[in-house]
Amino acid sequence: PEDATTYFNIAAGRHALAVRTANDTALSAPVADILIDLPPNGSQTAVIYQTQFADAGAAVTINQSSAVFIINDDRSPIQLGKTRISAVHLAIGTPERISIGYPSGESLLYQIGLKQPFGTIDVETKPYTLAVLNADASESTTPPVLERLGEIDFYANTLYTFIVVPNAIPSGNPGQIGSISTQTKTFVISAPLEPPVGNGLRIRIIHAAHSTAVVDVYI
Repeated sequence: PEDATTYFNIAAGRHALAVRTANDTALSAPVADILIDLPPNGSQTAVIYQTQFADAGAAVTINQSSAVFIINDDRSPIQLGKTRISAVHLAIGTPERISIGYPSGESLLYQIGLKQPFGTIDVETKPYTLAVLNADASESTTPPVLERLGEIDFYANTLYTFIVVPNAIPSGNPGQIGSISTQTKTFVISAPLEPPVGNGLRIRIIHAAHSTAVVDVYI
């Protein structure tokens, strides 16, 4: 939970993505599945998130409890000293629109729609004290804080994505179904910018032999 894999290099085109629990077989019913179209030299993130509560005593099985949301990652070059941030709102049962910003109500990422694609912004690299805000609140009032995220350090040349999901709450009683909370649960994943093109590798050469004249390098 809340971990991100590295990027897998696979052929561009249409693929079937299926999600199963670790002990399931390849032929078992998936937790969630989706058809994805991968463009050449692109980067995508698949977020598997809970849509219904499921446990050992619930009427809803694990095979019906989740969905997949695809994010097209913008990993293009960025200005020196900046970092890039984005967000996805998958917290069903919370306000239809949220913002990521300061607890005072000022927004960095403004009005993120539920299960809607969202762009990116490039910001200065420094620590930010942030919160999830209710963007459905009246514009005449300060947006209420849904969740305080605390201080987050942003480093240069990195894409940070805020993943906002519902906070699943167990029932506490055997045989009873838990619930999807009206509270959000947020975590942040990151990825480096300027990925290699295709199957290539970026390399730079430093000539550090101070007693040697100009050299040529052949690859």
